[in-house]
Amino acid sequence: MLTGMILAGGRVENSEHVSTESFKASKMKQCIESHLYAMKEVCSEVIVVTDYPQHLLRCFGSSVRIITDFYSHKGPLTAMHAGFSLAKQPLLWVVGYEEEPLHPQAVQRLLEMQKNQHLDAVLPIQKGKVRPLNALYQKKHIDKMITLLEGGIQQVEEYLYFLQTATLEVDQVKPLEYVMEPNGIQAEENVGSK
Repeated sequence: MLTGMILAGGRVENSEHVSTESFKASKMKQCIESHLYAMKEVCSEVIVVTDYPQHLLRCFGSSVRIITDFYSHKGPLTAMHAGFSLAKQPLLWVVGYEEEPLHPQAVQRLLEMQKNQHLDAVLPIQKGKVRPLNALYQKKHIDKMITLLEGGIQQVEEYLYFLQTATLEVDQVKPLEYVMEPNGIQAEENVGSK
């Protein structure tokens, strides 16, 4: 079983003054929708971690769990901590909202690698770059995350030093191509060879 977690932090320009309508048209909402579409195929639950839940609640309602950081405005490691603390499943697919969506087949390959090698994290390589914010993590090492946060360290890369990790090239499984429709986002399959 897998929990999908979308990190939707960062700054929304004058977030307290952004209307729900302008947020609905924003790039952030579109990116979150893309990830939700892919995650619903392989995840039993989806969590969105954000600093401004009011906008997301108005857009997505109860279709996803929307939570906030325990340590506000301290970067992606803080958001991961919040999600790890509240996730129902022991394994999480963690995605920064601006990351390119992985195809569910690519996630299945990451899952197979994690299971076969008993890894703490499996990081995809997309377009030649390792993507720690589009990866699978076991939540069992949350204590290491807390130690880092309490020491003022906020980078995900620092957390990786404590984990048994591996990388996997996923470019051969092409991402879903998303088309904006009036009723929401639709995906078209564009799957390359395995």
